[in-house]
Amino acid sequence: MKKKAEDYEKFRVLLVELKRRLKGDVSMMSAEALGGSDSDSQDNRAPIHPAEIGTHSFEQEFTLNRLSDDGERLEQIEAALDRIEQGVYGSCEECGGRIPKARLEVLPDTPYCVKCASNLGG
Repeated sequence: MKKKAEDYEKFRVLLVELKRRLKGDVSMMSAEALGGSDSDSQDNRAPIHPAEIGTHSFEQEFTLNRLSDDGERLEQIEAALDRIEQGVYGSCEECGGRIPKARLEVLPDTPYCVKCASNLGG
């Protein structure tokens, strides 16, 4: 049974806000990972002392991994917004069962019910 987008308006608003926040985080982390353009910031420059190179590399790698994770989360949010528009939001993509609203309140972008998420390892 298809649901109307209005039935899940609260989740649409939550997803849009989460998307906005993540996009801001991605923009900020991208600037940091790429060295930034702020000439006043010492943190964005490559290290001069050899002992700092390992720390700098670790921080860059950590930031790039976070960017990758956030990019995947943004894709999941977009997919959830599409499901709302299509009227299938709240239905598990694996088994077709209903995803409880309590789960959606915690993970509004989840495409799976708890049982299927556990079976899929997520």
